[in-house]
Amino acid sequence: MTEDQLIEAPAGDALSASDLSASDPRTLPARARPHFARAHALLSADAWFVANEPARLARLAKMAGTTRTSSVE
Repeated sequence: MTEDQLIEAPAGDALSASDLSASDPRTLPARARPHFARAHALLSADAWFVANEPARLARLAKMAGTTRTSSVE
């Protein structure tokens, strides 16, 4: 994993932690969504992550507000 991959998801979690309803993407703070989107974009291109962490990837997609879960074929 790259440094970017390791940083973006926790950054999104940290920014959304102040909102008690952050598990609902409709109420996610606007400043957190780009971090989830970047983490999703980076990790969905990682074949190992796609194969071994589908639930985490799906959560990132949900929090990013995207329906695409993988860019790996």
